[in-house]
Amino acid sequence: MVSAARAVEAVFEPVKLNISMLGNGLPHLHAHVVPRHAVDDPRPNNPLPHDYLVHGRQDETRFLHDAATLASAARST
Repeated sequence: MVSAARAVEAVFEPVKLNISMLGNGLPHLHAHVVPRHAVDDPRPNNPLPHDYLVHGRQDETRFLHDAATLASAARST
C-alpha cells in the first residue's frame, strides 16, 4: 500500500491522499488511494467531493498512459 501511495503522490502531485480499505464483504483487501487537490477542498474531515466519479469514463489512451506511469513509479519506490 505504501508503494501505491508513493506512486500516486509522485505522478499526480496531490496536496494530500485519502486512503480507504475494506475487506468485510469478501476475503480480500479492497483499497482506494485517492489523490486530493486544492480545487476539491481537501481539508481534514471534508469528505470526497460528490462529483468525484461523475465525470464518467476517462479517455482510454489517457487511462493507459496513467496506468503505465503509475506502474513505473511503483517499481521505482
